[in-house]
Amino acid sequence: MQSENTESKKSSIFNDEWEVLKNLGEGNTARVYLCQNLKDPKKLIALKLLRQEFLNQSKSHIKSVEQEISILHGLEHQNITKIIGYGSDGKVTKPSGRVIDNLIYIMLEYVEGGIFFDMA
Repeated sequence: MQSENTESKKSSIFNDEWEVLKNLGEGNTARVYLCQNLKDPKKLIALKLLRQEFLNQSKSHIKSVEQEISILHGLEHQNITKIIGYGSDGKVTKPSGRVIDNLIYIMLEYVEGGIFFDMA
């Protein structure tokens, strides 16, 4: 039996816990989505889903992602986005029921205000 939250949502669901609200941006390495917690809709995150084709191009690309995660874990400052979690076991369930799994992801604190590179 599916939960009421899953049945009523018309959006994709990440790891059975986060509703994907919208695309925040994308590049050669990843797409970033705004997500809200299904149990606590006030809780928002930025979900970075890494592109498999980027990771498959070179071992140095995998190394750069590992370094990004390590650096984010080691930094704590009010002007730096906090890392919430990461993994290679990400799963997106589409509204159609189709499941995409084994996604590599980084979950970050969501900060309003637009894309960093758009700020001048």
